Amino acid sequence: MKPKTIILLFICSTLLTSCHKEKPTGPYDPYTHISIFKAKIDNIDFESYQITIGTPDDLKYPIGIIADDNNYVISIEFPANCGERTFNFPNSDQNATIMFNNTECLSGRLNITKYDVNLVEGTFEFDVNIQDSVYKITEGFFSIVYTIS
Repeated sequence: MKPKTIILLFICSTLLTSCHKEKPTGPYDPYTHISIFKAKIDNIDFESYQITIGTPDDLKYPIGIIADDNNYVISIEFPANCGERTFNFPNSDQNATIMFNNTECLSGRLNITKYDVNLVEGTFEFDVNIQDSVYKITEGFFSIVYTIS
């Protein structure tokens, strides 16, 4: 092979491999159907290795999302068919909750930004007090794909 051909092949292969994404980093990717759940806990990245989605059979009961990163568990529950809306915490009449390691949040907000047939996306931020330590969860984002029975 000529030196120019080798250089051209090297440049093309480098460009092709640099465009490949190993893991989605933004909103739900409709081509891969991967659910995403991430946040910052006291400014440290939380990226779940496991997402459990509890969905209702007939869309009358709440949707639950549990995300686990081996150190912490964040769970969010909100009414099915809630549409795009905001839940402010603490609340007593909105039927939505956010928990961190099985402790309910002190104050915060859950925004459902997209609600479709089998896709829900949202953002969240909240504070929680566990044994006199306050944890601040910020930059929360989820894009969840679920099936309807």
